[in-house]
Amino acid sequence: MDHTEHTPPVNGRGYGNGTVDPRSANACAGSRVKETLAVFRQDIVRDMFVQFFSEEGLSCRTAENSEHALSILADPQANIGVALLEHMLEMPLSGVLTPESHLEHTRWIIDRFREARPDLKIIVVSSFTEPDLIVSFMRMGACDFQKWPCNLVELIPKIRAALAV
Repeated sequence: MDHTEHTPPVNGRGYGNGTVDPRSANACAGSRVKETLAVFRQDIVRDMFVQFFSEEGLSCRTAENSEHALSILADPQANIGVALLEHMLEMPLSGVLTPESHLEHTRWIIDRFREARPDLKIIVVSSFTEPDLIVSFMRMGACDFQKWPCNLVELIPKIRAALAV
């Protein structure tokens, strides 16, 4: 499913692709709505974020890998304020599957995101919740961490807070 094309508004609040209808009360007069970029491997996960965020009046775009995410971030028309980044998104550059190689690859992705958008807020999502790993994500530049599977009700305030800064 391509989330770059607008589909009819859902519940009168947003488009099926997660972008907010600019005529709605959720869009600020004179400014563009900040979007969230959900970067996850699986279509079903990306679609879940789009649907849930749309229902909450938030705008969401998706990318299936770091290359696609970087192309979105490079687009000056994209008003991305927050990226939800799946830890272990893709095969590490080294081609070796170890916790350390995935951590280094996550660092590489965060660095590329920061180069593209220095003010981007990044929330890393992972099923690994070891305190040392979470601290590593924060030291890499993530503004927050979310355990997978996500409690979407708890995630929404984190997204709203990151977008407000």
